[in-house]
Amino acid sequence: MATTSSSPSSNSPTDPADDASKGAPRLLLVEDEALVRMVVSEELLMLGFAVSEAASCSAAIAAMEKLAATIAVAIVDVGLPDGRGDDLALRLRQRWPAMPVLIVSGYDESSLKAKLGGDTQVGFLRKPYFAEDLVKKLEAFGIRSSGSAAVLS
Repeated sequence: MATTSSSPSSNSPTDPADDASKGAPRLLLVEDEALVRMVVSEELLMLGFAVSEAASCSAAIAAMEKLAATIAVAIVDVGLPDGRGDDLALRLRQRWPAMPVLIVSGYDESSLKAKLGGDTQVGFLRKPYFAEDLVKKLEAFGIRSSGSAAVLS
């Protein structure tokens, strides 16, 4: 599998123009647990998505400022080291209203839905989940993989 530079802290997204995955939808994966982030990224890559990673709210905002034009959806964990993922989801939706956000969490979905005010461009996926469940949620936003191997950045 080809990869572009990927820092262990996931705070340095690379330029998507360097990708060998032209045409693959790019997802921003915001997950602070390195092992979970690695497993989910690898699965998404195998499914034909391009993946940019962030390990915190601040890294996610920095990635979006650099890559917003290329990000199809943000996948956001609720428990992040520098803030709550649901608060990040609200910030992302306010600043980039055309981009959907998928919140993944072990928390009760109803309390998250109440906080996000029924935004139809925000989805929820309960942890733990299978790759098929994630793909179904992405497809509900109209996001489908390119079907070929993608590049991690």
